[in-house]
Amino acid sequence: MKKWVVFLALLMFPVLVNASSLVTGITVDGIGDLNLDRNSWSLSLTTTLNYVDIDVVSVDGVTVEGAGKVDVQEGENDLVIKASNGTTTEEFKIKINIMRPGEDGSDNPPTGAFVPKMLITSGVLGLGILVFVKNKKLYKV
Repeated sequence: MKKWVVFLALLMFPVLVNASSLVTGITVDGIGDLNLDRNSWSLSLTTTLNYVDIDVVSVDGVTVEGAGKVDVQEGENDLVIKASNGTTTEEFKIKINIMRPGEDGSDNPPTGAFVPKMLITSGVLGLGILVFVKNKKLYKV
């Protein structure tokens, strides 16, 4: 009997730990919810902006520090979000590496705009067919 009680208690422990969290969701620049099973993350963002928008969803009665539009600079930025209800404080750390467009090593132009090779190939092929059909002379038999 005692083994079953201990077993059930161990199964319920993660649920109880998550249920007591003051924060229910964190997003950075609209990127999906960060996994709240951890309290620190590393992200890389390519942007021309000098800020990131951090959105924190918390339970009622919780004050949050470090959310909203947070100034960042090129390179690594260490951000800290603190949530407190007066008796309990939770701290979340986000390390964001800000890269400017064109620095990510890709062949894309700095604007981030690119045309896929398949689209170019299809366009050239379609244009070739149109020119061929237009220049073809129709002969009566």
